[in-house]
Amino acid sequence: VSIASRAKARPSRSISRCWRTQRRWTRLRSRAALQANGETILVVEDDPAILRLAGKLLNDLGYRPLLAAEVEKALELATEADMLQLLLTDVIMPRMNGAELANTVQAIHPDIKVVYMSGYTADVIANKGVLNCDVTYIQKPFSRNSLAVTLKKALAQAEAP
Repeated sequence: VSIASRAKARPSRSISRCWRTQRRWTRLRSRAALQANGETILVVEDDPAILRLAGKLLNDLGYRPLLAAEVEKALELATEADMLQLLLTDVIMPRMNGAELANTVQAIHPDIKVVYMSGYTADVIANKGVLNCDVTYIQKPFSRNSLAVTLKKALAQAEAP
């Protein structure tokens, strides 16, 4: 290998190192932007595995999750909680669907934001008439990043007049 080819290789290595570092910083900054400020989120999910996963992801993101596997427990937690910023609820559950639960919890906490989750696509849920098209929705299974982005957007929504 000639000296000239080595000289050409070094700048490209340093440039690629620079790009890698820049991408890493961009990822770190976006992760930091998605971190929570300790908001309390009531999670209602009848599948225990998804409930545990949601709780772990929310903890990792800096939220304070209250977990309920059934509607009765969710209503108990909502009644006992001083402040709830968001309800993350499954759409289809035994005894009460997510929209009915949201209406009941909103009577207790009028300023609460709601995010619905389901294994069905949003179109299927809307076509079945369970939810309106204008709700905040996340499809299961979800990633840490998609959950973080969805929650940040929901919490940032302005109050309706």
